[in-house]
Amino acid sequence: MDECIAREERFAGREFKGREAVLIYEALVVKTKILGGKGSLSGRDREQGKNRYRNFLTVCMFCFVLVILFALAGCSKGPPAAGEPLPKFTLSDLKGRKITAPDDFIGKVMIIRFWEEGCKSCVKEMPMIDDIYNRHKERGLIILAVNVGQSKDVVEAFVTKLHLSYPVLLDAKSVTAKRYGIKAVPFTLLVDRKGIVRKRVLGETGGEAFEKMVNDLLQ
Repeated sequence: MDECIAREERFAGREFKGREAVLIYEALVVKTKILGGKGSLSGRDREQGKNRYRNFLTVCMFCFVLVILFALAGCSKGPPAAGEPLPKFTLSDLKGRKITAPDDFIGKVMIIRFWEEGCKSCVKEMPMIDDIYNRHKERGLIILAVNVGQSKDVVEAFVTKLHLSYPVLLDAKSVTAKRYGIKAVPFTLLVDRKGIVRKRVLGETGGEAFEKMVNDLLQ
């Protein structure tokens, strides 16, 4: 995602390099020859030259648009939709262990919840989610709470205060959140035992509604 943003910034700043620079240089050369001849071309030739120059600029603009489209082709299109495989990611937990989803949890129902310490809805619901986790983990439930953009110290103090028992992962630079297209928290993905996204929820869910969604996937 960071690579996509960097590319957008380069295009916005008009830092032309490589093929784009060559096209622009060629356009300037052609324009100079056609429009700066000081009478060296006949009227007819001059008009034809202008038409060729306009056509050349059209081709240049078309090529430039293609360059932009190809450059941004890898950017996130938004959070994975229901029915799509969960895109793979690897993050560290508070003990420094690497966790890879969905690979590490195939065969289990995964709840992936993106959150921040300053999010009131996140704080309100996390103890409720912890209770559901402890009642259903023996049935194959795993909850991954992905903190977005905050330091380990901040997250660790918060988790200790709430006595959370499910895994909390650190996305300190928001790399995974950006790649997933997460623009607001809390954002929850419910993933089945095969690693397929079944539901996605933006905002609060409520205890009963959340547990029902979990039970539907655990059955």
